[in-house]
Amino acid sequence: MQLVKRLEQFDVLVLPNFYGDFISDLCAELVGGMGLTAGGNIRDDIGILKPLMEGITLFKIAQFIILLAFAVFISDLRKKKGMRSLLNGKLTLSIKICYPILICTYGFIIATLELLLTLDFVALAVTFLGMLLVVKAKIDLGKYHTWAGFHFKATELVTEGVYAFIRHPMYTGVYIFVLGGLSTAIFRVPWFLTLVGLITLVYMMVLVPIIASRETVLLTQEFGDEFLRYQERVHAFLPLRKFRG
Repeated sequence: MQLVKRLEQFDVLVLPNFYGDFISDLCAELVGGMGLTAGGNIRDDIGILKPLMEGITLFKIAQFIILLAFAVFISDLRKKKGMRSLLNGKLTLSIKICYPILICTYGFIIATLELLLTLDFVALAVTFLGMLLVVKAKIDLGKYHTWAGFHFKATELVTEGVYAFIRHPMYTGVYIFVLGGLSTAIFRVPWFLTLVGLITLVYMMVLVPIIASRETVLLTQEFGDEFLRYQERVHAFLPLRKFRG
């Protein structure tokens, strides 16, 4: 408490390592924050200076925020009147089981990171892009969004916002996020876990175009020529046809 109230009375503090860690963090907060203040490990022949909050900590915080936003916006556990399953019950259940397992596994990998690679910063940018696409897609879709594997009968065809460029932007966002996540995970887990993870991911990624194709059939039935014109103008997963005119 005296350190906070009357900092000027102290010159040099000699403390054991455990307490020194707490005091160094406190002093850093008094003068601008842990990310801005240098700390040092010094002995007679060598000294190492570094920020008190290392880059890996900031990376973990940023990646956890991205992962949390992705998980929240990709999910919709509400049962809405008019929802229709696009897959049989077992496949739908398998998606609901695999999805949280993959999210939690990726969260564990992030939490246990000890060393950052250049590829990790690329992965951060890619997962951020995928998350943004998922968030934007859900916001634009509004009340018509449902859990993957279900179709909600809509009263209007959503073609504005990100849907003016991609017909299934949420699925595209999932693909992009998974690509970024793999870039971090693939070098961090044993080969057998990597194999199991890849098999699970391939299984889920194969289901996505199947779900999208069944959505297309239902939307064609519901909106007829309006959807067919939209389908001709806008690509399912990539912003290609929009720019071709």
